Formats: sequence, structure tokens, C-alpha cells
Amino acid sequence: MSALSSWELCVKYALFIFNFVFWPSVSGRDPEDVSGQNSSLFLLIIFAVEVAAGIWGLSNKEKVVEEVTEFYKQTYNNYKDTKQDALKETLRLIHFGLDCCGPTGTVIDAAKDICPKKEGLEVLITTSCPAAIDEMFNTRLHIIGGVGIGIGVIMIFGMIFSMMLCCAIKKSRDYV
Repeated sequence: MSALSSWELCVKYALFIFNFVFWPSVSGRDPEDVSGQNSSLFLLIIFAVEVAAGIWGLSNKEKVVEEVTEFYKQTYNNYKDTKQDALKETLRLIHFGLDCCGPTGTVIDAAKDICPKKEGLEVLITTSCPAAIDEMFNTRLHIIGGVGIGIGVIMIFGMIFSMMLCCAIKKSRDYV
């Protein structure tokens, strides 16, 4: 007979799958860095920081939008001055992700290769990226919050499963 009950075995394998999915995030590091008795404490600290950041972000939405818009404008101006490939790819990702072009919405020659291609009358109705950033945060904030809550729930289940497994292993060692 197994030392762990069927429910505890289910938790064991669920935790194994959960850890296997997130294993690439710590691969290449020394195993001693991510294991040990303080690992549960570090997981709790990371969770608390994530919750605090989420609450701060939701309560200071206007400031977040302002900072992201300012980051975009600085990146755009730096690209115009330096033509660095890293800045070009960052702007391409923003432009294609938000379907926008430039700080004013006008396609200039310097930005033609980093903006989505528009044809016909679509050229006249190109959205500016600051307006697209503002719209994204205002209309999709519930999606961003939902994803954050989903990740938090997964983390809580991971912590519960790991504690259940630790208790079950400790209890099985007490019987031996």
C-alpha cells in the first residue's frame, strides 16, 4: 500500500506538472538557488509583490497610461535620432500590436517600415499611438485584470498543493 492516499497522489502529480511547465523559467540556474526551506517564503514574497503591483496599477491607471505613453514617445524620438535596430523592433511591435503609427498618427517616410501598411482611405484614418495606448488601457483593463487574477489563482493553488504535499510526505515519514 502506498504511503500517500489517492488524493495526495493526485496533488503530487498536479504539482509535478505545474512545476514542469514553469521549469524553463529557472533552468540554467544552480538548483541550490531555487530549492531549500526558504523557497516557500520566497514564493509568498513574490506573490505579495505581484498583488501589490496589481493593486497599485489599478488604482493609478492614469499614471500608468501616462508613463507608457511617455516611454513610447521617448523610444520614437530616440529611434528618429539614432536609427538603432532594437528601437526599430520595439516600435514595430508597438505599432503592429496596437495598429497605430507615430505620436500623431501621420505616416512619415522615416516610419513607413515600422508602421502597419494601409491602403486607400485607411491611410487617412491612421490612429496615433498615444491614443491607441489610452484606448487599450481604458477598454481592455478588465482583460488585463482577469489575466492577473488568473495567474494569482494558479499561484495560490500551487502554494496549496506544495504545502499539502509537504504535509503528506512528513506524515508518511512519521509512520515509518
